[in-house]
Amino acid sequence: MKNWIFLLTAMGFFIYSHTASAFNLCGDPPNSQIQTEILDLETEEFSLPPFQSSSLSYDERVLNCNRSRDSQGAQIAALYQTSQSTLLKNEKNLPEKIVKGTLRYLGLASLPYSYLIKKENGTWVITTPLHFDFLNSSDGAIDLPFDLAQELQIATQCDSQTKLCRIQEALTVNGLPLRTHLMKYWQKTIETAWTKPGFKVLAPILNLGEIPSPLAGELLTEKVYWPIFFNRDPSIRPMYYPNPLQARPLYSGIEAHSIAHEAGHLMGLDDEYPEENLRKLGMQGDECQNLGGDTYLMCQSSSQSPSTKGIYSWIITRRYLVGI
Repeated sequence: MKNWIFLLTAMGFFIYSHTASAFNLCGDPPNSQIQTEILDLETEEFSLPPFQSSSLSYDERVLNCNRSRDSQGAQIAALYQTSQSTLLKNEKNLPEKIVKGTLRYLGLASLPYSYLIKKENGTWVITTPLHFDFLNSSDGAIDLPFDLAQELQIATQCDSQTKLCRIQEALTVNGLPLRTHLMKYWQKTIETAWTKPGFKVLAPILNLGEIPSPLAGELLTEKVYWPIFFNRDPSIRPMYYPNPLQARPLYSGIEAHSIAHEAGHLMGLDDEYPEENLRKLGMQGDECQNLGGDTYLMCQSSSQSPSTKGIYSWIITRRYLVGI
């Protein structure tokens, strides 16, 4: 029986990892409430330039799709129609809550999201604790992002063609081990990419004791953190959460853009792009770039404009309604 359970679970994740992206932008037309929320979104500080919508119809589609897959989606929608929703807008300070849920894909695979949320002096504060699990390699080396290697002034040890930076862990820079530099690089990347007026993201590192012990233990027990399992294979497609087919789904040398994108999943955001390999299987997905998402992070924007659009902050903060 256990073998069958594992097989079915693995099949679900296989379908998720190989087919779910074909459905990442739902085709269902948004209802009137979704349209009302998009108008309300435009008044939020985190949606002001340069984070404003590039396409209201695209925002409607993103919100509608996310709500339909969110295990908390129906309850959020119902509560938004009550007086509780006005508190989110009018109150300058709201106590911290835990938000947890899952996003469903094809009804077979569900991936969790979790974070802490509060409001301080009119600014939403999202806390996404990080816990890193490093791969102990036989050669004693660690792969670093090329940008980090440049920052640490050790990029001469990287491959000039592939930008692969496989560096001996015995090396310390400024008195700190490379693992610490890598963890702080992830922290800085996430906080910088996602923080903007009215919306602040904190990514404390549990490995470094950046959350006091009693609370850290509670968060680990409640699984309110990001378990980051590193691998050393740049060919493995990044997935923010381990699964039966890939226990270590994150390459330690991935670039900053990918780190910020994967952090979006931790906060309960969908991918928005279809994949080329799915077309070979006869499966079609809408091109998010052509629909107006070319400057949106979860559409894998590579543009220079700010890509953590207001719609993402809206989705993340409306879940305060179902926080515990």
